[in-house]
Amino acid sequence: MLKENFDKDKILNKGFGLKGSFRLKMKRKKQCKRRKIYENKNKTKYIKWKNRNTTVKKSYSHRAVIAAALAESEKKSMIDNLKFSVDITTTTDIMENWGAKIKRFESALEIVGNDGKVVPKDKYVQCNESGSTIRFLIPVGITSANELIFDGKGKLVDRPLDSYYKIFEEQGLKYETTGGKLPLTVNGKLKAGNYEIDGNISSQFITGLLYVLPLLDGDSKLIINKNLESKGYIDLTLEILQLARIEIKNNDYKSFEIKGNQSYKPFDYTVEGDYSQVAFWIVAGIISVNRDNEVKCLYVNKNSLQGDREIIEIVNRMGANLEIFDDYVIVKPSKTKGTVIDISQCPDIAPILTVLAALSEGETRIINGERLRIKESDRITSIKTETLINLVRMWLRKGINFDYSRCRRIYWWSYGECLE
Repeated sequence: MLKENFDKDKILNKGFGLKGSFRLKMKRKKQCKRRKIYENKNKTKYIKWKNRNTTVKKSYSHRAVIAAALAESEKKSMIDNLKFSVDITTTTDIMENWGAKIKRFESALEIVGNDGKVVPKDKYVQCNESGSTIRFLIPVGITSANELIFDGKGKLVDRPLDSYYKIFEEQGLKYETTGGKLPLTVNGKLKAGNYEIDGNISSQFITGLLYVLPLLDGDSKLIINKNLESKGYIDLTLEILQLARIEIKNNDYKSFEIKGNQSYKPFDYTVEGDYSQVAFWIVAGIISVNRDNEVKCLYVNKNSLQGDREIIEIVNRMGANLEIFDDYVIVKPSKTKGTVIDISQCPDIAPILTVLAALSEGETRIINGERLRIKESDRITSIKTETLINLVRMWLRKGINFDYSRCRRIYWWSYGECLE
């Protein structure tokens, strides 16, 4: 928390997140090269992605690649509109190592599946820094009886996998970790049956099991204990599994009934735009200083199942001026007011919503953000710190005298913490 006797030069020129700010500037510079901004005679700015891959939903990409790689080999699957980030490339490489035949194009993959049979060419499974990759693929990998060693980099090494460790112990699978951290060595094969998992930790564990249970020899039931968070991500999983003709009975997200000995069927799929990225442009349009401008976000599916689509409802509730069409959204500068935002189902849009809250009239409460503590970083601390620093820096550069009361109160209600 800043005191009244802060050092103006330090905030503007030194330390205080300067390194992070420099990285952000460089990132923005690269992003500018990937997009074109069109301006018509009415001074309406159209942000159109020259390369659509910059806005695709990574969660869909992971799921589509895995499902296609597990499909029957008699026919090819085509996954289009991909962006080959490190995470997606990691998932693709692992599925290729496990028997799928994959042909790469500029923004697409042609995949011949492995018939649902994982036969690793290499027992070492490097997941880099992708939580989705490791949590989706641990169950899939242990459909084989081979020993596998899952490893990662950065924060992934420390991210919890206890939900799977509990299943290993219940099924008698041999596994070793380094104090509960990666690398993880697993030896054994999953069996059909009843599985129980907590729904308030991460939906990624549930997705991993939903992918593998249809392949097992026998029917299974997946029981969700506690409240399921991020239901939207489970909907994404079920949507892709349905494309691959996998049948799963959803009992109001409290349990899932899965028939065994099913086969993934090949399919073609175009990955849709990512609401968690669109959220940044929606907020940018709302807080724009030039009141004559509009921002048009393209490739946005009006009927998307993404949990982050909640950004539309949230900003509407705050008073934003939006025009929503089937595949794009127009955002106009607006004067917004505070509200209560439950981010349990859409944690990825919390950072940008904090910016909007700080520039809105009145009080905003952002609640149920517990899981932000265990993301790639402690996002709650990062958001609180960087939002305040950048607001103060902005005021100083504009010559506005710093008054701490100018900061809007932003509550992380789950912790009783607030930024005043």
